[in-house]
Amino acid sequence: MRVATLDEPEHGLTDEVLHSTDVLIWWGHMAHQEVDDAIVEKVVHRVWDGMGLIVLHSGHFSKVFKRLMGTSCGFKVA
Repeated sequence: MRVATLDEPEHGLTDEVLHSTDVLIWWGHMAHQEVDDAIVEKVVHRVWDGMGLIVLHSGHFSKVFKRLMGTSCGFKVA
């Protein structure tokens, strides 16, 4: 197991780390907008290539989850 944090270069999600990851567990709460868009795209493409993704807590508002779902993931009643 490895932990990656926002304060690391590339948020700890380098190409090497992502390509050696079978399942990424994404936890987020209040700092979703601090995640670099380039890292979001790398994670999204790795998921499309077969990496598993488990999104925890308030991760439904994370850039990664919203990008993969193609929606704002808000709780609006239309």
